Amino acid sequence: MGKRLQTVAAVGLMKTLLMIFNFLFFVIGIAILALGIYTKVQLYIYMELMDNYYSNTPYVMIGIGVFILLLGMAGCFCTTKGNPPLLYIYAVVLFIIFIAELSAGISAYVFKSEIYEAFKTGLEDAQEKYDNSDSSQAKAIDEMQSTLECCGSYNYTDWLTTKYGSEEGGRVPESCCKDSANCTSTNLATAMADETIYQDGCHTKVVKFVEDNIAIIAGSATGFAFLQLIGVALALMLGKLIAHRSKYVSMEGDS
Repeated sequence: MGKRLQTVAAVGLMKTLLMIFNFLFFVIGIAILALGIYTKVQLYIYMELMDNYYSNTPYVMIGIGVFILLLGMAGCFCTTKGNPPLLYIYAVVLFIIFIAELSAGISAYVFKSEIYEAFKTGLEDAQEKYDNSDSSQAKAIDEMQSTLECCGSYNYTDWLTTKYGSEEGGRVPESCCKDSANCTSTNLATAMADETIYQDGCHTKVVKFVEDNIAIIAGSATGFAFLQLIGVALALMLGKLIAHRSKYVSMEGDS
């Protein structure tokens, strides 16, 4: 009887811990879903400038967020039902997700320079095709330069070698201006731009932001990935304890 009570107490503790994990997992799913929606609504204009941008990327993030939400709810169901096979399946799915996320994170870090290069190539191509129109690329460049307070890839002089920038004695888009009402954005080929023009390049700013925050980004991603190992361990231990308890109940019934 003593061992049975200990097992019951352990099962209760494991269920509580696994429910806490499921709640955290559910919250993370909401965060990823929100990030996917934000990427689709706001960040897509920057991502479109990448040379190898995939238009379905925001939808993939939204799909992952929804999947994690559903998996979190499934985890709650498995926990409350206390069915060992279901708990083992839940643990396997969590482990597969952990491997996939770890592989994606390592790939993103290894190919970081290629991602930077794709952004640089796409940005330079968009500058070369810029025509101050309502095209998606022109809007993306203007939005990026005004929002990030930057001009060109590395500095404003990048514009002077483009078709658009070579006109009017050397010019930059008005989105390079700190104040469009008081800005000298033309005749820049023979004179240095004054303080009314953003001096920093957009590629430089984006890369610097990533490099300055890479430790936080990597730490958050790694923490989320390894959090799932805790879920795997809890699900396996709970399944084992419930199976052990069922064995005791069966033995007591036979006696």
